[in-house]
Amino acid sequence: MWKYPSHWEFSKLTWNNSPDKYTCFEPQDNPSRLNIKKNQTNNTFISVFSNEALPDNSINYFEVRFKNFNNKRETSNIIVGIAINPKENQINEAFTNNQNGFGFYLKFQSLRHGSSFWGRHYADTKDKITSEDVIAVIVDKIDGTLSYLINGIEYGIAFVNEKIINENVYAALSFSSNVSSIEFVKSRFYVWTMIKGILYIRKKRVNKLIDGLPISLFRELLFYLY
Repeated sequence: MWKYPSHWEFSKLTWNNSPDKYTCFEPQDNPSRLNIKKNQTNNTFISVFSNEALPDNSINYFEVRFKNFNNKRETSNIIVGIAINPKENQINEAFTNNQNGFGFYLKFQSLRHGSSFWGRHYADTKDKITSEDVIAVIVDKIDGTLSYLINGIEYGIAFVNEKIINENVYAALSFSSNVSSIEFVKSRFYVWTMIKGILYIRKKRVNKLIDGLPISLFRELLFYLY
């Protein structure tokens, strides 16, 4: 039976400020988190990239929660994913506009690569993604895959690309003015959620095991830990 790799890496992301675009700060009430707030009021996309590349030869995992939507019933225009060797000028556009960006567009629950306007449908949640939801990103630099979980529910492999293995990969976000704060979990690691997600992603001989696991257990664990 397949065993998950021992080289787990919870990505402790750091970010630089760009005063005319966005501000990064640690909330005083919870220094284990990082908030990113857009400073502009227009509706154009801006992109934010992690300072350091994700470690090679490992499976990297980070979670984001999107806070303070203007309308909490609506999903914000947010794309979350990774960028390969991002350039400084990419800050003024969606990071998925070129072939080095791989992302998940929350509003449409679809993927983006080489475009911010169209991509194949990915998640099939019954409800819109809102500020109450948590998006987990799994970047497998061993097999070259990118996958997502939403509130502990896995949706399989989104992208497979050799660049993820061979190039420098950075965590990336693109968002417009209707989100005021993005929250990253920097130090906690939800082991059971991750193990279940990876088993789903890599499943070949464990279909019955995965299908038999109660999704609610992992969702409850995730929100309890928050």
